[in-house]
Amino acid sequence: MASWNIDDKKRFVNPYQFAPIDFSENPKREACATPEVDRGRDAAQRATFSPDSDLLTGYIECALYPVGDMFIPNTSNDKIFGGKIMDGQDYHKEYDFYSYDDLSEVEKSKDSGGPSQPIIPASSIRGVIRSVYECLTNSCLSVLSDEPLSSRGIPLSHVDVQKKPGLIKKEQGRFVLYSTTRYALPIKNYGKRSNFTIEAKFDKEKGKTVKVLKVAGLRGREYRSGDKVTFSSLSGNRVGKITGDDASSGKEGFLYLGEKISQKKNESVFVLGEPVKETSDEEVLKKAIELYKTSLAEYYQNEGVNKSLKKLEVSDELEATDADKQSIHYGYADLNIDTFDWDDPEKAYPVWYEIIGGNLYLSPAMYGRNVFYRTERNFFAAHAPCTEESHLCPACRLFGFVSETESGEAKTSHLQFTDAKLKPDSSAKYQKPVAIQELSGPKTSSVEFYTRPIGERWDKNWDTVKSSDRKNHIWNYDWRTFYQGTDQEEKERKRPQNKAFDATARIEARGRKFYWHDLTRGKYRTEAKTKRNCTIRPLRGCLTDKEVDDSFNQFQFRVYFDRISADELTAMLLSLSLGTETPRLAHKLGHGKPIGLGSTKIVVSDVVARTLNFIENGGTPEVRYEMVPIFSEDSYQFFAKRAFDDFLRIGEDVEKTEELLANINARNSLLSKDRRLLCALIRLMDTEIMVKQNVSYPLGENARAENKDMKESSANWFIGNRSLGGSEMAPAFNYILPDVNAADQSLPSFYYGDVKQDAPVQEVSVVVTVKRAKPPAKQKKRSTGVIVDYGKDLITIRVDNSDVDYRLETREKKAIDRIFKNRKKSINKKITFSEQPVNVRGVTHRIVDIERA
Repeated sequence: MASWNIDDKKRFVNPYQFAPIDFSENPKREACATPEVDRGRDAAQRATFSPDSDLLTGYIECALYPVGDMFIPNTSNDKIFGGKIMDGQDYHKEYDFYSYDDLSEVEKSKDSGGPSQPIIPASSIRGVIRSVYECLTNSCLSVLSDEPLSSRGIPLSHVDVQKKPGLIKKEQGRFVLYSTTRYALPIKNYGKRSNFTIEAKFDKEKGKTVKVLKVAGLRGREYRSGDKVTFSSLSGNRVGKITGDDASSGKEGFLYLGEKISQKKNESVFVLGEPVKETSDEEVLKKAIELYKTSLAEYYQNEGVNKSLKKLEVSDELEATDADKQSIHYGYADLNIDTFDWDDPEKAYPVWYEIIGGNLYLSPAMYGRNVFYRTERNFFAAHAPCTEESHLCPACRLFGFVSETESGEAKTSHLQFTDAKLKPDSSAKYQKPVAIQELSGPKTSSVEFYTRPIGERWDKNWDTVKSSDRKNHIWNYDWRTFYQGTDQEEKERKRPQNKAFDATARIEARGRKFYWHDLTRGKYRTEAKTKRNCTIRPLRGCLTDKEVDDSFNQFQFRVYFDRISADELTAMLLSLSLGTETPRLAHKLGHGKPIGLGSTKIVVSDVVARTLNFIENGGTPEVRYEMVPIFSEDSYQFFAKRAFDDFLRIGEDVEKTEELLANINARNSLLSKDRRLLCALIRLMDTEIMVKQNVSYPLGENARAENKDMKESSANWFIGNRSLGGSEMAPAFNYILPDVNAADQSLPSFYYGDVKQDAPVQEVSVVVTVKRAKPPAKQKKRSTGVIVDYGKDLITIRVDNSDVDYRLETREKKAIDRIFKNRKKSINKKITFSEQPVNVRGVTHRIVDIERA
């Protein structure tokens, strides 16, 4: 039987990881100092003319070159190589490298060779450097969303943890949520033998197309979602007949028409019950409705998110797939809560709801998307963006800030970045225009990547938790679901429980996102040209076989600084050069970071500061400013050239790492003392760490998917990770993103289908005339262990003090039952057995030839 399985031979490293944040230490927020600036040589004169003035003004001279191929688009023309129309207004976009040239009037420049003067915008450099500076100084996260987080609903088969059908009515000016009883409504054009058909008709009153239910025998009657219907029922809570307006002939309920999906056979009628007491506080329901509206607008009705979204058009038969068997979704177009007729007592708004930890969640479907109460800002509360000039973190004091509050407070930056331009003696070299792989936007719904479990119930290192226990948990941003017991095979018969997070089991945001370097040549290329990817002309990388070719693509830029401290200056030097002149530590800059583009090295070549000199001119003191190089001073040389070199040399030596970190902290009081953060940041910037690794979006394969876009979609990995071994209706996280400092960053891929068997080795036999004695048969290796647990298809045996899971086939079950009479009596009994390799639901061996020890 087909199911989700592991393909351990096809592993990948996720393109992004996270630099951890020490949530136990809040950013040091304080007011900005604003004394005058000078570096006068006479302390007495400085005290007279400019008291308390140890701050610096000047500029940092920087060189920049692409380590690997790099691209920044010139968006003034998105058909620069001729363009390819795909359908209607959509087309495959094409971009040249960024420059000051306006390409909007250029029809075609495929053979131009690219701009002779490419530009790397100051804004691109500034953003990357600020991210590193924020990390190094434990500053706030300057960009945080306060929008609700969301994820797909977890499809749990147990009724205790499924969403419940409900109805919302407006009574005396306030919303009321009612519990309901659901009756299944069989639909003829969904494949059921019935008198009920769903069509799409244009509603003149609403000015749009809506779904309607037509009932054979009730000529002219049409029902929409939320309409009251009278019906007779059959056993098993099924609708028999809809009987028109005769209330005495049956039950009364309200119609719910959801989306037509593959295999769906029924719609629903909800029969009104009692008000849900947990929602008696009107504010509870108002907040839930607000999040529900966000879910409809931002996810279901957003074509950028809902790739199957299609406009509802007049039709006498709604389909789940189009002519190419691609999924169709109408975005619950006729469930617009703002335009619903709340004043009509014959209507009620159908929803699905659940209450967890005192929070109410509404959804348009039983397994619909959840929109959560927690936001990014909640997870990073202490590190939220600064809002007051009197309380600024190190990064906001240096780079400036604009408050997101009503006060509108703002502070200008002490830094000014210039665009990076080619050095006078350097030329531009490009790769040929090439189509690149489709890029995927941030998927914060992947909580197994964006969060990590912490607390007494969960070990910080998830991989050390016992396998059978680890696979009994799944969570989202607001709550966790776990299964009682440890037998993976028995999960669907065990009762799952939804629990709000607490001190013993909770989740934590992983930190700031960065992308691994992947210098595999041409990794980003693809032959396909669609409306979801683009063609680009990238700058050629300068690194070849660990040697930098400095004959081309050598850029220069400056960072001007005004009134900053020596610590701020050295922290900036470290952020720019990453503490080494070698290309091994580099930034990621520009477009296509997840697919191998953007590895860029910045080298500090000079630091120049303004000095203040006092001279006597006829008895009157005069002030003269001079620009003087100061880069030769040891502290600047250290942070620009040597600070991280030793970290690369010592590797995982914790004691020496602590010594080096202490040295850095002694030289600069602004820098974080978190060793884990520093080690992670150096790993993330290391261009050699992913050599020979397959850096890729998550790999998953479902060759049986009807939707061609889903056959090799990354979404398959997340489905397989939660549904391994056929547990789609009792999901759990089998794997989560490894810790950033873990030696092995790889994860296995998943595939849907029958278990893949390794091809047998073909042996070549040689015929000889000399007869030899037949060698003795090879003996199977025998093991002895104690049966610890015995499930449906899985048995756990304690061998040499370790609990090992084995696949259990029918023949071996019968053997155990024959030896020990029944399953219960086999627990804690000793057996001997042999092993055979398998690959089923994460289990690598089965047991055979069982005997009592």
